[in-house]
Amino acid sequence: MNIRSFKLIVSTIILGAALGGAMSGAAQTTNVYIDPTQNWVGYMNWWPSPYTVANFPGDGGTAGSIWGTGALQAFLTPGGVVTLLPCTNVYDSTSDPYWVNPDGTGANTMDANFYVENSSLAGDTVTFSGYLWENTFVAPYNTNCTAFIKDFNPYYTLVGSVATNLTNVGFWSITLATTAGDNIQYGFETQGPDANPATVASLGEAVVASTAPPAGPAITFISSSTSAILGSSVSIIVTATGNSLSYQWQQNGVNLTNGSAVSGARSATLTLNSVTGSSEGNYTVVVTDNLNRTASGSTYVVVLNPGNLSFDPNAPLNGYINAYGILDGEPDGYETGFAYPTALLPAGITNGVATLQPNTTLWDINNPFWTNPDGSPNAYVEEDWFIANDALAGSTLTFNGYCLANNLDPSYIASVWIEDFAPDYSSFTSANSNLVAGVPFSITLATTAGDHIQYGLRLDGPDNAPTNPITQRSVLVSVAPLTITATRASGTTTVSFATVSGHTYTVQYKNHLTDAAWQTLTTVNGSGASQSVNDTTSQTARFYRVSVD
Repeated sequence: MNIRSFKLIVSTIILGAALGGAMSGAAQTTNVYIDPTQNWVGYMNWWPSPYTVANFPGDGGTAGSIWGTGALQAFLTPGGVVTLLPCTNVYDSTSDPYWVNPDGTGANTMDANFYVENSSLAGDTVTFSGYLWENTFVAPYNTNCTAFIKDFNPYYTLVGSVATNLTNVGFWSITLATTAGDNIQYGFETQGPDANPATVASLGEAVVASTAPPAGPAITFISSSTSAILGSSVSIIVTATGNSLSYQWQQNGVNLTNGSAVSGARSATLTLNSVTGSSEGNYTVVVTDNLNRTASGSTYVVVLNPGNLSFDPNAPLNGYINAYGILDGEPDGYETGFAYPTALLPAGITNGVATLQPNTTLWDINNPFWTNPDGSPNAYVEEDWFIANDALAGSTLTFNGYCLANNLDPSYIASVWIEDFAPDYSSFTSANSNLVAGVPFSITLATTAGDHIQYGLRLDGPDNAPTNPITQRSVLVSVAPLTITATRASGTTTVSFATVSGHTYTVQYKNHLTDAAWQTLTTVNGSGASQSVNDTTSQTARFYRVSVD
């Protein structure tokens, strides 16, 4: 047989007793495991491909030889964990046609055996067991990875064997009754083409051990939802437990890479540099351990533009109630104030539109502070729904938007406001404006560094019973109405519109206004500046709309 040149690494076989076995004595049941104190050796068989046989007819049969375990490739840690990889040892970068097909694939099927030989087991019933931690091999390696026990007679003719495919993660066990005087081997076997070392990372691996795998990765902490001021930098931190962890951060489901705007995309700390409105979004980290098991966690980053604030639906929202006495339907002296759960506010945001209604949860016929004996209100309530962010302190703030509708009873007043509180909340300055249906609003306030900043929506009015129909009326607030422009050149339509950070804009189209539904072209994050979306189409006419969330 004319064997072509290859990198051959030889291991010496040293025999040793198996765990639970004996060097001599009567037949018995013996359990063997992955024991790093035993001598693990390598043997490689290979079968040439038809192309190789055609070009090297003298080498058309099966060949085999003792190999170094690292050349198989098979690796055993002192802790008893075996990692099996495709063989790359014979792949010749000079494209030797004996080992490499013309298309660059391996020209031989490599049958790698990684095992312990222990003749003292001969005559025993041998059970070999362990745990498959993972098998990420691609075909054909994935279905040709086994654990085995083999019984060879004194002349090394195979007289008995048992094997199990290592495909299902978890416990496995095999048993073979052996013959006295024979040579007994137990271990692992993989088959597949000789692999190009440049591609081996994508071919997968099998990891097996005598014990169950350690717990997978777990996230123990991730930065809570955070706010960043336009142009500033912000970091998100994750801590996790597990073995040999790697990290990948994503924004809105898309993997991030390092650059001028992002650093630490594959580390435990992600930093966003000089944030823009488009930096706002959901940030997810995927943590992976050495067994390719994953854990993930998410947090939201809100980007606030001091010069163009909006009622951002993604920002942490707060509730507060101030109560006054009531006289002739009007407030009469401050009584009390307290933080109020937003879940109890008759308020919500849908598709970027904030809705606020009169608060009725405080009305109580049995509580004279809130309600008169006849059920009429005995308190005047200031209901605040707002964003608080002290990082805005020191900037001149502008809060912009649009009142879509206001059908409140005249006994209620709805407004928008900005308030700058002293560090001890003992005093404040403010800007505010009443909300009028169909009218945009814009309020501005110069703030002081170190103060507490809040801005949001307010509804003032009597504490009415929930059965009173006037409490079902509402005020609706959104970002300013969009102005959309469209231009067309060289078969591409460009749709442009102003955006506000903290909101997403969905561009949709119809080919005919009579079409049943609008089709989504794309969704973009508001950046605080004009955005443009291109649509390459051969349609002679197309209608567009943009919705805001």
